[in-house]
Amino acid sequence: MRGIVSLIVIAALMNASASGQTSWTWNQTTNGTWNTASNWVEGTVPVSDPTTQLTFSATGTTSYTATNNIGAATFTLNRLTVNNTGTGTVTITGAAAANTFTFACTNPTLDITGPTLFTGLMAGSATVTKVGTGTFIHDSNNSGFTGTLIINAGTFVNRATNVATTNFNPVSIVVNNGGTYQFGAATVGDPNLPNSTYITVN
Repeated sequence: MRGIVSLIVIAALMNASASGQTSWTWNQTTNGTWNTASNWVEGTVPVSDPTTQLTFSATGTTSYTATNNIGAATFTLNRLTVNNTGTGTVTITGAAAANTFTFACTNPTLDITGPTLFTGLMAGSATVTKVGTGTFIHDSNNSGFTGTLIINAGTFVNRATNVATTNFNPVSIVVNNGGTYQFGAATVGDPNLPNSTYITVN
């Protein structure tokens, strides 16, 4: 049975790649895993690719966790959109090494509306831009991201509540008018930035 399931997942990935599909929309309002094709509006499993764009939505008091369990390596994508118009929290997490996201291609973007909790890792050296009025809570021990984070709108929180001490190593953090960078959470955890990280507030 496990072999059959694996073949189905592989076939879905091949079909998505062959069709040139680049965007996937989550259709769940409860917890679910990424490698289940029926959890996506398109009916296929997302592929790790520099052009991949993922969208998650929520309304009202809905909260759920979407778990990336595709493969055992870094998942590459271009854009992560959370359209959460309610008061619940959309949590994006991962299983083992699949918990690592590498942003790539043109204008890598975090487009966040509403409360979003990310317990995964960011990797690579891209310039990632945070837009949208929502709050993106980055709660993970993350030293693999050496790019630039630009916050144009909303809030990016770097905190350490899941792990006692976390590391976040962007070469630069730029906070523009309308954006907020929050370092840490009150009385909880100990997030670290290296001396080489420059923070620019415009």
